[in-house]
Amino acid sequence: MFTVLEVKPLKARLLNSGLVLTVLVAMAASPVLAQSTKTGERVMIPTLQSSDKELGVQAAEAIRSQLQKQTNVRDLVVVPKADINNSLASSGYSTTEALAPGDAKALATLVRAPQYLEGTVTKTPTGYKIDSRMIISRDMNKAQVLPSAQGAKLDDAASQVARAIQDARRQLPAEETCHNDVAQGKYQEAVAAARKGLADNPKANILGVCLAEAYNSLKMPDSVIAAAERVRATDPRNTPALRMLAETYRAKNDTPKLLEVLGALAAADPTNIRLIQDVVNEYAKMGHAQDAIPLVRDLLQNNPGDPALLNLAWLVYLNAKDYQGAIDVGNEMVRVDTAAATADYYTRLAAAYGALNQSGRTQPVRRCHQHLEPGKGGRR
Repeated sequence: MFTVLEVKPLKARLLNSGLVLTVLVAMAASPVLAQSTKTGERVMIPTLQSSDKELGVQAAEAIRSQLQKQTNVRDLVVVPKADINNSLASSGYSTTEALAPGDAKALATLVRAPQYLEGTVTKTPTGYKIDSRMIISRDMNKAQVLPSAQGAKLDDAASQVARAIQDARRQLPAEETCHNDVAQGKYQEAVAAARKGLADNPKANILGVCLAEAYNSLKMPDSVIAAAERVRATDPRNTPALRMLAETYRAKNDTPKLLEVLGALAAADPTNIRLIQDVVNEYAKMGHAQDAIPLVRDLLQNNPGDPALLNLAWLVYLNAKDYQGAIDVGNEMVRVDTAAATADYYTRLAAAYGALNQSGRTQPVRRCHQHLEPGKGGRR
């Protein structure tokens, strides 16, 4: 049901610019890669989100430096800053701004990094704080939330993140086995691989999601709930776990739990328009349109003048019987998109005025309605 908002892939722009060859040549010339043909997997640390652009760049470089110090190139290769910047600059992207999720995934795939970091860095009264997640490149929704890192110096916080990345990567061999087994329809084997890995690393959420997926394929709803709720307990923003919980609670007709999970899902990624639309539609189907009003209000505030979102909000306000809200949104909707001023729209608008006992406003609306009726030259 739920789909993640897609961002125009950076990879496509790089392909169009003919930069792929340049990037590959740069990687081949990298002194780190030249040391040995037997190197570990690559991990990418792009610029972190920050209100201070320089701090986001500095934090990323500090994490790269600490990770290189703590690991051996035969076990792990940190994608050099030069490779990242060359790719970004040659395709017209800023080298000092954090990437959108879709672009970060595309860049990680291009530089052959199976994992990459997403995070924010802030200054605190006592130093610095870094909140981050390690994401696997084959599916940017699969992530391991890392412990919040704080330190008097930026390097102190960066060192904690570097250690957390190594800890998070311990689950990857078991997760890859589980993922491949699920893809091949070997669901029992996937469960066994995931449970074995979780026995040594119970907070391994990427692996925990794979376990829930295997149970889902085996049609074991209670086990899906147990596995997904365990992931949710340590990562409330884990959208794959939340999606599976929503689907399972819906199938079990557990309305209170479904409403709870839908709220968590909306809060997990509030800028994802498609996801919020799905949650709003779900609320409406369940007869809980009132719960959707704060979501559509935020959508309109963040995306003013979007005709599709205005239409969604119009319907939500009507279903919630918030008639004044419906009138306000409806007037804006037809101002932005005159094609929305149909006979059905005016019928609903007149009813909204009537519900508010504003009979003086219904007559002009009815005249517009009559003008648009079939056979009178108007739109249906």
